[in-house]
Amino acid sequence: MVSGSRTASIFERYYFLFFCCFILAGIVFVSRSKLEKVTSEGPRMIRVASSPLFRVTKPFTLGYHFALADIFWIRTLRAFSRGITPADGERLARTLNGITELDPFFYRAYTRGGLYLSVFAREPEPAVRLLQEGFRNLSHRWEIPFTIGYIYFHEMRDPESAGKWFEVSARIPDRPAWLSGLCERTLGQSDDSGLGGEVITRMQEIVSEERLNTYWREQTGDHTPNEKGQPAGGNV
Repeated sequence: MVSGSRTASIFERYYFLFFCCFILAGIVFVSRSKLEKVTSEGPRMIRVASSPLFRVTKPFTLGYHFALADIFWIRTLRAFSRGITPADGERLARTLNGITELDPFFYRAYTRGGLYLSVFAREPEPAVRLLQEGFRNLSHRWEIPFTIGYIYFHEMRDPESAGKWFEVSARIPDRPAWLSGLCERTLGQSDDSGLGGEVITRMQEIVSEERLNTYWREQTGDHTPNEKGQPAGGNV
């Protein structure tokens, strides 16, 4: 009796393990199939990041959610390879939120993603929220509050808020020496004709990306922010 009971117990354990593996394999297969389908439809891949399936998948990734975030990031770049328009803003924001939920320490998704939202999709407010979340998780990266300051200064015409975020950035250890001076100039709100150009130059040093650089070169002669709804500044 004891032997039979022990055999049954072992069988039940293996059966349960097999059942869990089967469920996990099903979730991964359905998730991948869904991802392949939506990414092939371009910007509509945003539906994946906001779907219950996307969020249910994380607990079953067995620690591979960082790799999954990388995959979604690469697929996002491919999906929007032909460019981002203001009509894509909300969907792109939700995709980036989904990616950073999988990997809360995904620095590039915060910085580049935030710039894509503000520059190309003309959605500076969601971009700021994304970057603020990034700063909560990566408080040692001075580049994140500086990027928020750039968005306020150049995309939202709010030098006062920009100066405050530059000030936050300037208090972080290992920040560059030029940051304190830039912060003082911005908070001074003086008629500094070279300030806008320097903010763009410093932003280019932080995020070296061809299409963003092209946009910034076009803006060098005119540092006023672009109004939401204008044509997108380029591809990603």
